Amino acid sequence: MTKFIRHRAHTKKRLGDAWRRPRGWQNKMRLSKKGHRPKVRVGYGTNAELRNTKNGLEIITVYNVNDVKAVDAKTQGVVVGAVGMKKKIEILKAIQEQKVTLLTGDAAAKQKSLELAFAERKKATEERDREREEKQKALEQLAKEQEKEEASEEQDAEEQKKEEDKEKEKVLTKAR
Repeated sequence: MTKFIRHRAHTKKRLGDAWRRPRGWQNKMRLSKKGHRPKVRVGYGTNAELRNTKNGLEIITVYNVNDVKAVDAKTQGVVVGAVGMKKKIEILKAIQEQKVTLLTGDAAAKQKSLELAFAERKKATEERDREREEKQKALEQLAKEQEKEEASEEQDAEEQKKEEDKEKEKVLTKAR
């Protein structure tokens, strides 16, 4: 099977391999010159019976456990769709129970690796939450200490004002 690659993709890294139609006036690939890559044309396609199949099994994308139950294990193979890690683990368990073929690798190995990754992620999340709680407690303590300091400063200011008032009264009473 021919892989159709963009013109000059091998010379410039930024172009990438994704197919783009050659458009240049003197472009040898557009002109289908000998020694240049082939263009996408009718005739290169896969046979209709083999289209959308892998290893002789029809490709079915699965998004939940109910989709796995609806799959015929003899004629259809499964690809797990874009779902979260928890749901993906559940789907892989259902695939093993139903004995359906996973077309993208070994279901048991993927399930184990996902479970380990999920456990690590859960542990990291718990640790992060614990750190956040500790920071929050520390901030609350600081706020309480600041409130106490402000209250004591207010009391000191009031006492100082009372003392100043007493001194003013003394001065005023002596002046009379």
